[in-house]
Amino acid sequence: MKLKMSFPPFLLTLAIFLSVFHNALNACELRVRMFEFPPQAMQQEDSSWQGMDVDYSEALLKRVGCEARFINVPWARGLKMLREGELDMMLNLSDIDDRRDYIHFIGPQRVETLRLVSRKGALPMVSTWQDMQMLDAVLIHQRGTYLGQGMEEVLAQNKELSDALVPLILDMRRIDMVIKGRADGFFMETSHLAYQLANDPSYQLIDIHPLEIYSEPVYFGISKKSVAQALINKLQEAYLQMVIEGELQHIDNRYPKYF
Repeated sequence: MKLKMSFPPFLLTLAIFLSVFHNALNACELRVRMFEFPPQAMQQEDSSWQGMDVDYSEALLKRVGCEARFINVPWARGLKMLREGELDMMLNLSDIDDRRDYIHFIGPQRVETLRLVSRKGALPMVSTWQDMQMLDAVLIHQRGTYLGQGMEEVLAQNKELSDALVPLILDMRRIDMVIKGRADGFFMETSHLAYQLANDPSYQLIDIHPLEIYSEPVYFGISKKSVAQALINKLQEAYLQMVIEGELQHIDNRYPKYF
């Protein structure tokens, strides 16, 4: 004869509660900044995300048993949210002094290069920093981005160029502003440039200047306010393993560049 075991209802309820609580404690989801900027990030019709930054994020987080929840916000707002702990991670960040108080940098993630592009025939070719120093132009840049030490020195010396610099919060319409003559040019990351040259006919109406404005490593940025140090340590270890196995380079190689 088999004995049937029964539990008081309150014990069954407690067991379910403890199981859910245990799962919640072990769940790991990081809020990751995304914004439409192909090929780094492209939002699909079903609201899912694809692209280089999605691949980097998911590859890193998978190694520590975490998942990404992508948050669609512009660059400058994303930095503010990272500082306040409303975001957990951003990608493609330059490691500069004024960010280190609130960001733990892991990387480098990849090398990012910026070039100057302008309306065809609007500007003389900028091949050297001396050419840039003498430039008389209205240029657009994405608010909150770092343009590199060379450009900072130029802007410190060329007040007219600095005063004419136009910061944009949402920079996806900058090509239209340039084509319509509302500005002369803008700074552009080269993987995004390669994508637009292949997909947007408007980019056949621009000049690409030889001078590399900025070409330096960029990093994963982890919020010190919202992410525990123990998890940061695990992410750092996971990153090192990705380097050893060549996974970062493999992701980077899947996307075109303009050189």
